[in-house]
Amino acid sequence: MRKLATLILVSASAALLLGACSTTESNPGVATPTAGTGGAATATAGASSGGMSGLPCAAAGGSANPTPTAGSPATAGAGTAGSGGTAGQSSAGSGGGGPVATKPSPGCNKAAPETPTQFVKHSLMSSGASRDFYTYLPAAYDSKKPYPLIFAFTPCGGSGNPSSNVPIQNESKDKAIIVSPQSKGACYENQIRNSPELPFFDDTLKYAEENYCVDENRIFAIGYSAGSWMAIILGCERADIIRAHAQVSGGLPIFERPSDCRGSVASLYIHDSSDGSNTIGGGYAARDRSLRIDGCSDTTIAWDPAPCKAYQGCKPGYPVVWCETTGQGHERQDNLAPAAFWKFFSQF
Repeated sequence: MRKLATLILVSASAALLLGACSTTESNPGVATPTAGTGGAATATAGASSGGMSGLPCAAAGGSANPTPTAGSPATAGAGTAGSGGTAGQSSAGSGGGGPVATKPSPGCNKAAPETPTQFVKHSLMSSGASRDFYTYLPAAYDSKKPYPLIFAFTPCGGSGNPSSNVPIQNESKDKAIIVSPQSKGACYENQIRNSPELPFFDDTLKYAEENYCVDENRIFAIGYSAGSWMAIILGCERADIIRAHAQVSGGLPIFERPSDCRGSVASLYIHDSSDGSNTIGGGYAARDRSLRIDGCSDTTIAWDPAPCKAYQGCKPGYPVVWCETTGQGHERQDNLAPAAFWKFFSQF
């Protein structure tokens, strides 16, 4: 069930500014529908798997992202596998609370509105503007079966190109629905208070729940680069909706106040020590907030796939996993992220 909102006092440990902008490949397979004044227009998109390298580039307006100055990582203790779940099991560290019952959305038992295994473009009105988003139904979609719903956020420059996302559909296969909200410009407006991206998330969630068979107890968010910031923001300001979030190369937004966070959320972070666009200090800061909110200790154990580590002592059902890589820079890390994300989500 959706969690009751709670206010948790935490301290922001970094002054971090913009999410990184990343180059993307063209996507000629995406047709552009006419945006309506309500409802949604659709058109089939191209390939379902991603192929973007995620090289850093200047953000909208021509300026590159500044270098944040976040704090150091938390100290990891020795830890033993016996104090929590071992790698490969359904729970991450000591946080696994076990699955809960499904909660079917109003869209269950409605005929599939589109062809599965394709990213399909839609538009709707949100905050007075026409906004685009993509949906992806799994193979053999069954309108009587509630599916987990994954929100996938793009890097800067990735709008209109579903292949710019972490290709989690290659791992979730026939087990999840994906929604990818698109930025209105080059980047999401994810560095301001009262951002239109939050009501846009609410609107796309409502659309998905009304038109597809969604398990309302299993709403997840993922992102890469600027999209990672969006996943982290939702993990705070929509913690009563998001069950877990996972991301590559993000940071802790300076504008978010401790009182903005609505409770505990499970989280997984991937960040490279040599990332020059979103430096790893921002990842430490975002992770440390999750550790505080979820009540985790500094002790970690190995969590498969390597080099991930699961923190111990977290509130039951709210694990935190940290995956620090080396030599990958600002890459999307497709060799690690999709499998790690889906394994993490599958425990809930």
